Amino acid sequence: MPWQRRNGLKSASSRRAGRTLLARLLKLHGIDSVILEARTRDYVEARVRAGVLEQGTVGLLEEAGVAERLHRDGLVLTASRLPPAAGACASTFAS
Repeated sequence: MPWQRRNGLKSASSRRAGRTLLARLLKLHGIDSVILEARTRDYVEARVRAGVLEQGTVGLLEEAGVAERLHRDGLVLTASRLPPAAGACASTFAS
């Protein structure tokens, strides 16, 4: 059997989506990885996540080939205004 060099990367994070995206990007570059998860697969897949994604993050998800649901179900923020008044905020979402 020929000698094979193996390198290791350990990443500890509470952000499941980040670990999964990292594993996907590594796979696209031919690098195998293993994700260890304390919760059940059903729990992880059913958990609703909410938030705002920056354009760079959307581009990374597209590059990884995992943006289909994002484009199908996500709302696009087309404008926002953060006035200098304390706590006031206005946003417009495309339907």
